[in-house]
Amino acid sequence: MSHVSHHRYPLPLALLLYAAPALAQEVPVAPAVGSDSPEAVVAREDGGNCFVFQDYVVSTRPLPDGAGEVIHVDRRGAGAGPETTCAGELSGQVLQLEGADEARFFFGLEAPYLLVDAGTGPEYRDLTVYDLGSGEAVFQDGYFAGQPVRIREDGRLEYHVPLPREEAGGRYPCPQAGEWGTFGFEERVVVALPGGEMQRTGEVQCSYRM
Repeated sequence: MSHVSHHRYPLPLALLLYAAPALAQEVPVAPAVGSDSPEAVVAREDGGNCFVFQDYVVSTRPLPDGAGEVIHVDRRGAGAGPETTCAGELSGQVLQLEGADEARFFFGLEAPYLLVDAGTGPEYRDLTVYDLGSGEAVFQDGYFAGQPVRIREDGRLEYHVPLPREEAGGRYPCPQAGEWGTFGFEERVVVALPGGEMQRTGEVQCSYRM
């Protein structure tokens, strides 16, 4: 992970920074908790946003047809202010994600890693982590979106994965099952980047399913 000092904020303030009406378009996916916060967010004329970080600039714009965003990542020029940095079309010299087949969304930056969320459903989605040094995906997994994805203080990635009912059944209580009717189980897991082995914590909870 980067040894440069970054500002980190809990989710409510991160949402304000990413979606402040005076600065930017509202983003469809809230950033991962604990990821780097941008120094500025500038609204783009095409309906997307330009996120200015200490060393990188992430430009997004909605796909014209279907769900998802085009995501370009560039290195930030030395001494360049946010408006200058975000002027015009970014080239995507570090990374370009443009395909419409995966419904991708910018999900946060934890230098040197870019987090990308993908999916069209509200509960079960995919998380991909790209190494901005190589431009390659170094980790990918499905996750339960009803619980936050988090970058821990030790730099590890924390999220929840659905636990099959047959595996959880009888072992874990779900007091609200009768009230909810439709419910499921998820387990918290931790992964060391890049591409480390997933560590199951055994911490399981139940939650409502749509």
